[in-house]
Amino acid sequence: VTLDAPFEVPERTGKSYSWRTWIPGIEGFFPGCGEISEQLIVATTREMRKEFNVQGTYLLGFSQGSWFAYSTGIKNHGDISGVICFGGGLDEEIDDEMLEAAKTLRVFIGHGTEDNVVEYEMGTAAKNRLEKNGYDVTFVDFEGGHYINEQYNKKIKILNSKNAGELAPY
Repeated sequence: VTLDAPFEVPERTGKSYSWRTWIPGIEGFFPGCGEISEQLIVATTREMRKEFNVQGTYLLGFSQGSWFAYSTGIKNHGDISGVICFGGGLDEEIDDEMLEAAKTLRVFIGHGTEDNVVEYEMGTAAKNRLEKNGYDVTFVDFEGGHYINEQYNKKIKILNSKNAGELAPY
């Protein structure tokens, strides 16, 4: 299932969406909009499990979507099996207590070494913080910028207690 972020970004040409919406003229986000997005993601995963025989639920996020894959997965680790994050970082609002509770979450991180939108160091900082808290993290970097490197789509392994599968390239 692929979700569009719920908040339209009006300043951009064409349709563009965000997982958070900004307060016009002020630096910052509307309070609660991130939680609304997380609730949308979790509600969708629960509906899919009702409808289909799902063996595991994995969130894949790119850029801003990575922050939401991390936060939604960690805060709702009972519903989420793992996160796959490209070109993003781990929000400081996720504290060590939250990390401890969710450390069975599987994590794959991919990040371009030349990313000039979300710095490469944000990806490595997420990896280091998660590993420090006992997570099983697969980290793959690639020469390149702020995109999902096609070569790694086929390498993302999702391991479940009974099944092992691969994400199909999209």
